[in-house]
Amino acid sequence: MQIVHGTLLTCEGERFDDGFVAFAEGKITAYGDARNAPADPETIDVGGAWIVPGFVEPHCHTGVGPEGFMSSEYSETLDPMTPEHSGLDAVYPLDPAIAKARNAGITTVIAGPGSTSLIDGQLIAYKTTGEDARKSAVKAPIAMKFALGDAPKSAFGQHGRAPVTRMSEAALLRDMLRRAREYCDRGDARVYDKKLEALLPLMRREIPMHVHASRVDDILTALSLAEEFGLRCIIVHCNDAQYILDDLYERAEGVILGPMYFTCRDWESMHGGFKNPAQTVGRGILTAICTDSCPMLGSVTLLAPSAALAAREGLDDIEALKCITINAAKLAGIDERVGSIRVGKDADIAVFDKFPLEFDARATHVFIDGRRVK
Repeated sequence: MQIVHGTLLTCEGERFDDGFVAFAEGKITAYGDARNAPADPETIDVGGAWIVPGFVEPHCHTGVGPEGFMSSEYSETLDPMTPEHSGLDAVYPLDPAIAKARNAGITTVIAGPGSTSLIDGQLIAYKTTGEDARKSAVKAPIAMKFALGDAPKSAFGQHGRAPVTRMSEAALLRDMLRRAREYCDRGDARVYDKKLEALLPLMRREIPMHVHASRVDDILTALSLAEEFGLRCIIVHCNDAQYILDDLYERAEGVILGPMYFTCRDWESMHGGFKNPAQTVGRGILTAICTDSCPMLGSVTLLAPSAALAAREGLDDIEALKCITINAAKLAGIDERVGSIRVGKDADIAVFDKFPLEFDARATHVFIDGRRVK
């Protein structure tokens, strides 16, 4: 099958004003100028629409916290250390948000536990097919979710249990990571511990830590813990990014910014906003944009509008598009499969009637693994 006669953006630096992309058995087989498109009886002529890779939502709770259920499945409140929790065990495939994501051109989401625990658990990447997440998984786990700041303090402090202060958060995490390091070093001599076992991929640098951190002090604590234990670190939310751009550039693998459509709700969200992506991208920091979608927080369908508003506030249009495609895929460690149009990659493709970051742009065709889902 192939899609022809559209403005093709690969999100890896190539643009074809009259382009095509061909795919077979779920993989991209060719792309380029439509004049070079092979003969194919299964051809969709999109007549000047825009052809882009399917969007990648880099941080949300879609499926894990189903819309309309007021579900708290993604937020543990009885144990501040739950690295053994996996997003795979909580995805509800009939969550209406999954279909909404698919219809908006979002073909992959990174989802999992919330931010009430200090170590919340394992984030996963899965396709928005509406099938069992174990079947649609791209990678699991892709990261270990950590949280600093008000979220864990509020969840446990109100019950008279640590952490109550930011100092307690850091101390508890340091102790857990020390134990994990010792457990990792024991090799075959270790006695099984479910929490420490779950942390092995992190300690071996096979996956990064995704740290929920917004304020400067929390971000710096996360970076310091990562350096102390030799861990890979990505900062999520990062509302105070503008004040520590050099630290982020030198010490983090990247940042995932968002949600950015709030008014200031508290001290942690005070410096968030649509101007931040232009500043982090301008400093050379690998940047993605997220919605953090979950009940009462916001819809996953706000992903493209968030990137569009970042572009309005100074971020280059193509860079904004990359923040929800290839950059998001790179930060999830799944860029060999999704996030751009390239031969050999999954045939996750979206067609829009206008440039995808126009506010009235609509996805007219969506393909996941070469199968048309819209």
